[in-house]
Amino acid sequence: MRRRMLPILLSLALCLSLLPTAALAVDEGVTYIERSWDGSTVSSVEEAKSSGEYTVIGQNTTTWNGSTTGGWYVVQDDVTIGSYVTVNGDVHLILADGCKLTVNEGIEVKNNNKLTIYGQSDGEKAGKLVAIGIGIDPGIGDSTGQSGSVTIHGGRVEATGGTGGVGIGIGGY
Repeated sequence: MRRRMLPILLSLALCLSLLPTAALAVDEGVTYIERSWDGSTVSSVEEAKSSGEYTVIGQNTTTWNGSTTGGWYVVQDDVTIGSYVTVNGDVHLILADGCKLTVNEGIEVKNNNKLTIYGQSDGEKAGKLVAIGIGIDPGIGDSTGQSGSVTIHGGRVEATGGTGGVGIGIGGY
């Protein structure tokens, strides 16, 4: 009987030791830096979003909507999107430290839409966005002359237009 009790007690102890880890798991979410300019000074405030308040960007996340989880998106890994990305509404993009988002056909931000980009820190460890337009399209913006607004609070942003496009903004050729 004693030989049977020892494995049962060890199994029970193992199960009980796992409980506090699961019970103490806390959603830390993601932090980002929001910067502002008053005409003479840049100020920075660290903000946070919990995991239920944003969508994690994947290779098939090609439409970013201002209504989905409040319009917040986070890059948490190295991701390449091989097609055009469309911004609808008021969209906020957080570039997590050490991560890179590459969009190979540009990010379309048409009239009345907004894209705001945030980083978590400065320097080389800051997250990176690489947007490459094709043809007359910009890396970020719209080629028809009806571009919405693009605001960059942080992260490293590299936008290259197609052969006839601008990096960030309006216009083709």
